[in-house]
Amino acid sequence: MITSTKSLSMKDKVLANIPKEETIASYTCCSCQSVKEGKPWITVDFPDNLYHACSYSCNRKMDDVLPKGYYDLIVNKEDFNEPMPVIRTKPKYEPFNFLTDTEIKHMSTEEYAKYEENLDTEFLLNPTRSKVYYEQLENEEHERLIENESSDSSEDVSCDDY
Repeated sequence: MITSTKSLSMKDKVLANIPKEETIASYTCCSCQSVKEGKPWITVDFPDNLYHACSYSCNRKMDDVLPKGYYDLIVNKEDFNEPMPVIRTKPKYEPFNFLTDTEIKHMSTEEYAKYEENLDTEFLLNPTRSKVYYEQLENEEHERLIENESSDSSEDVSCDDY
């Protein structure tokens, strides 16, 4: 018996690997109520009902329907082999301590440069608080000038007419 040794072309090999008439399932997202085709982002079996969500945000909106810690109820666990929760942490913000004029005068040059840098950052982060601080410094300076003027004028007038 003679067998045919016809070799397949690349096109035939590719076409042979394509599944024939694959059906695409559709579902309705329980959160946004939109009809989607394909596989849902998550499917939860609770209680005797399948809840589908098309995205993470839609799943988060179903928190009032689903119980807390429902990982055991997820049908498509293969999509969540390594759940990585997104934990948003606020950067630690240490409140800036404004110094008085006297404290600033006792600083070294390096300390003053660092203080000025932190003061500029505080002004960007909290301009209202910084404005109040600068106004307070101006008021203290104004008070000091008034006190100096009054003490200078009292020294000039040393005789008392009474």
